[in-house]
Amino acid sequence: MNKKLLTAVVGATLAVAGSAANAFEAKLSGHLHRGVMVADDGGNSEIYHVDGTTSGSRIRFLASEEIMPGITAGVNWENGFNSNPGGTVSQTARTVAASLSERHQEIYFRGSFGRIGFGQGEGAAYDTISVDLSGTGLAAGGAPADWGGGLFFRTTAGPLSAVTFGTVMNNYNASASGGRYDRVRYDSPALGPVTLHASTGYTAENDANEFAVRFSTDLPGGSKLAAQLGFSKVTPVSGSATRDEETVDASISWLAPFGLNVTVAHATRENETAAGAANLDGKFTRLKLGYLSGQHAVSVHYATGEDQVLTGDESKEIGVEYAFKPKPWADLYAAYKTLSLDRTGVSYEDMQVLLVGSRLVF
Repeated sequence: MNKKLLTAVVGATLAVAGSAANAFEAKLSGHLHRGVMVADDGGNSEIYHVDGTTSGSRIRFLASEEIMPGITAGVNWENGFNSNPGGTVSQTARTVAASLSERHQEIYFRGSFGRIGFGQGEGAAYDTISVDLSGTGLAAGGAPADWGGGLFFRTTAGPLSAVTFGTVMNNYNASASGGRYDRVRYDSPALGPVTLHASTGYTAENDANEFAVRFSTDLPGGSKLAAQLGFSKVTPVSGSATRDEETVDASISWLAPFGLNVTVAHATRENETAAGAANLDGKFTRLKLGYLSGQHAVSVHYATGEDQVLTGDESKEIGVEYAFKPKPWADLYAAYKTLSLDRTGVSYEDMQVLLVGSRLVF
């Protein structure tokens, strides 16, 4: 049924794009992102054919036209279609049913005042944790759980545990509900190298407010610097067992003219619970060192998650990546990483993940 719905969406999009009666011109685009992931949990190994969660397969159409002098009106309609997402498959679910997901359904207005968007879309602080100039973001982006997040840790006693890598290695993307929900978002015009962003809306009936600052510039000598800072506050409905959840995250990436690059990211999330229960104050930190030369890029990274599920938890990821971009529309890459979890009173096996993948953009 999902595939039929996707076919209908594509057909309708093509029909709109080809109709001369429309007030403005529509552009069809998207990409397909596939990979092969081999995972060893310390007891068994398995091969998974997956959709690349770092940038899931999708289809979109964009349309815009000047509605009055100096003001452009536009439409952003995008749907994801992911079969076996790399962050969801597991030892108990090698095959995950393909799903059609709403990503954007937004109308916007843009002018000298900036941009105002209404509807389903990304909150203001979306991906402020993920700025990265390394060129290896598809293989190892800002969210470690995009690859292997659904895998269960195996205890050293033998059985699989109920703990997945993704639950103890959350990158705390500041944007609420995974980043997309019904909201109003404002993006300022460029203020030199800085832009400001704010949004307000709701997700699962919970109010969500976000703010962000983004910075990008070329430095003297030919190097580049990009940095982002995000904040979000989710206020649950009255009577919920959970109180306010506040997230602050930041990331910064520097690229030298000769290709060396360094990326650092850090986030904290305070999740207050009902009276008498333990409040969680989780942390996420990531360091990446890379080298970019023409069509080729390599990097190594180290990430930690602290106190994300239980106080005292510490998860770690160490990885190495290679990416090749022969065309603007083509990406190929390979990566290897180890995943571990330290928890008081329980001993877990380390996991190993090897993947190769490609994304082709149309």
